[in-house]
Amino acid sequence: MGIIQSNSWFVGDMSPQHAESLLYQNNQAGCFVVRNSKTKGLYSLSLHTGICVKHYHIKQSLTKRKGYYYLFDGNYHQTVPHLIHYHMQHAGGLPCRLKSTLSTSPDNIGINLGNQEISNWEIHASELEILEKLGSGAFGVVHRGRWRKSTIVAVKTINPGAMSEDELRKEAKIMTKLQHPNVVQLYGVCFTQRPIKIVIEFMKHGSLLSYLSRYKQSFLESTRLLLDMCIQVCKGMYYLESNNFIHRDLAARNCLVGSANTIKVADFGLARFVLDNEYRSSRGSLFPIRWSPPEVIRSAVFSSKSDVWSFGVLMFEIFTCGKVPYEGYNNSQVMANVQRGKILEKPMACSKEIYDIMKQCWSYNPEDRPGFGKLLEKL
Repeated sequence: MGIIQSNSWFVGDMSPQHAESLLYQNNQAGCFVVRNSKTKGLYSLSLHTGICVKHYHIKQSLTKRKGYYYLFDGNYHQTVPHLIHYHMQHAGGLPCRLKSTLSTSPDNIGINLGNQEISNWEIHASELEILEKLGSGAFGVVHRGRWRKSTIVAVKTINPGAMSEDELRKEAKIMTKLQHPNVVQLYGVCFTQRPIKIVIEFMKHGSLLSYLSRYKQSFLESTRLLLDMCIQVCKGMYYLESNNFIHRDLAARNCLVGSANTIKVADFGLARFVLDNEYRSSRGSLFPIRWSPPEVIRSAVFSSKSDVWSFGVLMFEIFTCGKVPYEGYNNSQVMANVQRGKILEKPMACSKEIYDIMKQCWSYNPEDRPGFGKLLEKL
């Protein structure tokens, strides 16, 4: 089988986050890579299970069958290539068999736009053509646009003085590198002309909130589609969580819908940069009150577990096809009720099993809430 370096599945020094990004981009169950471990001389396996990406340490026995490699006790192999070959024939404790390697060389994978590739996250104003207005949101007006004369994009024109330019500049380069089938692609930011413009992937059906309202009757007749929407958002959030990104404003209005009912999480992390909007609390922090857990309301403490609470509220929005959470209560009443432990009622279209998952998202103690990986398994 040859030495490990000669195999197409070996990618050498690659971070777990980079491996996840590439595997999610490939989006095939059984797709995998083997990379160098942080422990010198050892290796790690990154596998797309069909639901999420999991990482495994390839261990080397120090006692029984000394020097042999294994993923699970009792299943030893003389070399790493022998171990990989075995798991391509048998799951052997893995969620699925190893089936394929990345279809594109990792060093060459970029954001494909026809024959283009993003090489610079700072977009010049001359590259953009602004077309019709699509709507407006918390950050400003959104237009359909054309980038580099060929690529249709959505362009968010940020209200003057509404966003911290320096902080956005620091983070934008990182945010453009995040790639997942259920996360809207940030192509870049235009700082060369005021107001600032954020250029993102164009999604033909607009926000999930308006999409749910538009086709409410059809969706309520097929709750399977509603559950699939929840799963897609959860996949996108699991990817962001794995890359240490906190959304802070997860809601149906901040998810977008493309062709074939594809749902993608949008506006991830942008709330960090907003200087003033309707979510500003008396403490000076930003949060959307009806989607926020007790610790955010009480102390403005954000984490991936506060995103999990918001995901539960988003599930409520999906299974009610866009009903306003805590309808009939003003924001002060909502904050008081949440801090007293009052949660949203079960939507009529929602099964007891799905509502139980929502209630887990709304555990008062953040530590009792499941992570997005666990939520995917439950959904």
